This record gives sequence, structure tokens and C-alpha cells, in this order.
Amino acid sequence: MRERRPRAGAAAVLAVLAIAVVVGMVSLAPAPARAQSVPAPSDPQVTAGILLVDINQVNLVAGTFNADFYLWFNSTGAPQYVNYELVNGVATSVVVDSNTTSYQEYRIRASFTNNLTFQNFPFDNHSLSMQVESRNLQSSQLTFVPDKSSGTDPSLTLNGWDILGSSVSAAPHSYSSSQSFSRLTFTFTIGRPVYGAFATDVLPVILIVLIAMLAFALPPARSFERVFIAVTTLVAAVQFHLALLSQIPPVDYLTVADDIMITVYVLILYGLGVTILLARQIEMKNVDRAWRLNTKGAVLVPVVAAVVMAFLLLLGYLGL
Repeated sequence: MRERRPRAGAAAVLAVLAIAVVVGMVSLAPAPARAQSVPAPSDPQVTAGILLVDINQVNLVAGTFNADFYLWFNSTGAPQYVNYELVNGVATSVVVDSNTTSYQEYRIRASFTNNLTFQNFPFDNHSLSMQVESRNLQSSQLTFVPDKSSGTDPSLTLNGWDILGSSVSAAPHSYSSSQSFSRLTFTFTIGRPVYGAFATDVLPVILIVLIAMLAFALPPARSFERVFIAVTTLVAAVQFHLALLSQIPPVDYLTVADDIMITVYVLILYGLGVTILLARQIEMKNVDRAWRLNTKGAVLVPVVAAVVMAFLLLLGYLGL
């Protein structure tokens, strides 16, 4: 009996059918999903503003103050919610007046910290700032545009200070090469009333100098009384200087008040030196020369004191 062999044609047909089945399965399989990227906002700009209602507890030594203010964000062009933070402050109370994706408004009470300068003390002005940033959106995703209606309440007052003006600005602030956040900065300036500063911080110094100059009204032979006046006025000047310095924090530069007090020290020590010189002239029986030295001192000290102190006061008042 003859053995049967499979035909070559049948094998080819089976191979074609297998390939067709595989291709069909592949074509019916679902296509992989395409990764979707989060689109960037078409307009990342948000109008932001601050209205300052009240200021209190200004502490120059600590560089702190408390503020009561309104803060708002308006993004009606491309609505987005702003998650904010106070960069240089800590909120103690927050009241939400409006909270939508396009507009948020808050009534905030907070304590702020600033670095202050005191070169012109006691005629110093201080620019105090309140800084706001987004917590999570960098400047490429959110940019603050200052609202020009920002400002201070017309009835705003601060005891012991004049409110000199306010401004609002916004600029990117970089923390590293890869992190930059838009920062809204509201700044208001306070200054000491000139007459108040003069009466409390300058007039006592003038009185100390006048008392020191009374020594020249005494005869050269009254050495004990003249020395007593010089020493007591020197002690009074030092005590008053320390009282002045207690109003500001320790600084590594001289203020206008320091310059004035150094001038006072020099004048008092000059008067003390003249008194000692006069005492020696009296002992040497040079009475006429002693009187001439006393007369020159009586003219020189008031003139020098008036010129130097007027110059220093002018520099402090002009902020130079």
C-alpha cells in the first residue's frame, strides 16, 4: 500500500491563514493613548491690589508693625485661583469677602517685618513694605499686575508719625536659577513730625549746651564751680544719648543724633580744658591772660556749637 504525503499546497494555505489571523488581531487591538500635556494659561497675568486700612504697634527696634488691609486678585481675562502667601508677614486674622476663580478678596490683619535704616535719626523716614507671592505658581504661570487703585484709607493716621505716601509694584523674585515667583510689593512711607522730633530729641541737647556755656560767665578763679558745671552737663549728655539710642536697634554706623551728641561732648570737654588752663594761669599770676582766654572761649564755643549743630540738623532734615 502506498504511503500518502501532505501536499505542499496545503501547507502554504495554512501559513497564509495564520498570518492573516495575526494581522487581524493586531489591527483590532486598541491604539495606545497619547500623553496629554497641561496647557499653559493663555494669559497668566492677574491684577492684584492692597488697600491699607490701619497701622499700629510700629516697633522700630524689632522692625515690625501690624497692619489691617484688604487684598484682592482679579483674573477675569483668564480666570484662575490665586493661592497666596505673605512673604514678610504672618496673618493673625483672614476674612474672605469674595472667593471665585476669577476674583478673590480678603480682609487681613497681619504682623510684618522690615529691615530699617536710621542714618537720619531723629529725622528719619521709613518705607514699610508688605510683600505677597503665589504659593505654587511661578512667574511663567502667574504674573501680578499692580492695581493702581491700591493705596491707604484717607482717614489713616499713626500716632507719632506722618503718613507720607504709598506705592504698589510687582516684579519677579528669583530664589534660584529654576525658581522665580512674581512678587507684589505695597510700600507706604512714614516720617517723624519735624516739630515733635525737634522738641523731644534736639531741644534738650541745646539746653545742655547752653548750661555748659554758663561756665564762661564765671570768673576764671571759680575753677571748682566751672568744673562742676562741665562734669554735670557731660553726665546729662551721656544719659540723654543713651535714652536716644534706646529708640532704635544697635547699628554699625553713626546717626545724625550720634553726630550731634559727639559735637556736644567735644564742646563740653573743650570748656573743661579751658577751665583747667585758666586755673593754671591763675596759679601763675597771669590773671589778664586768663581773662583773655575766658573771653575767647565765651565767643568761640557758642559760635562753633551753633554752626555745627545747625549744619547737622539741616543734613538730617534733608535726608543727606
